[in-house]
Amino acid sequence: MEKADKKIESWWASQIANKLEYKDLNSFSGVIDKTIHTLTILNIPVFENISPKMNGKKQDYKLSRFASYIAVLHADSKKESVNQAKYNIARKTGLSNKTLKELERVGLREELSEANKWLSSVAKKAGVRDYRSFINAGYMGMYNMQSRQLVEFRKLKPSDILDQMGKIELSANLLRLSLTEKAIESKNVKGQAPLEELHKNIGVNIRKSITQSLNKYPETLSVEKDIELVKKELFNYKQNATG
Repeated sequence: MEKADKKIESWWASQIANKLEYKDLNSFSGVIDKTIHTLTILNIPVFENISPKMNGKKQDYKLSRFASYIAVLHADSKKESVNQAKYNIARKTGLSNKTLKELERVGLREELSEANKWLSSVAKKAGVRDYRSFINAGYMGMYNMQSRQLVEFRKLKPSDILDQMGKIELSANLLRLSLTEKAIESKNVKGQAPLEELHKNIGVNIRKSITQSLNKYPETLSVEKDIELVKKELFNYKQNATG
């Protein structure tokens, strides 16, 4: 451990890799990549927490205490040293594997927003004039109800519908949007009504898949902690880690 200044503690990535029984820094690079991705989706400045530096004659990374915590959570759980480190972090900070799974939801939610932008562009070029109606066609297929009805069914605020979906449901909706975008292009579907029908049919197929795999209808999948609350908790952990 090295004190970069009076307030900020930092660690070499190679030292963390060694403590977690990784062969070398190169074998630890995937963990570094995942840590950078986590910081990015949380809008936490990456280079303030992970910075490439020379460690003697070798290329290395300096990690803040918070980035080090996140890196350990992303490390290989098959290693006993990793499990012990995760236990120590969870006991000290409250960060745990459960937190990491919630972070995966945050990442999927970001991907869903991007997929919606791409679908909107493709659908409008293909003749969609009422995008809300087009989107609701997909909801009708997948949930057998429109988005407004799903909000009421789950007793949510309209803005919470995507932020409180679990990992499986977010993944299913991401698949719905992505398949619809590709189908519009590959089948050259044009016009509001045909495009709504296409989107609804794809939603129906995903509904069947979820029902057969989980023995549950998509609308009955559990509501999860609001993603915005997850982000706030992570910011609080960061403040505790750097304070």
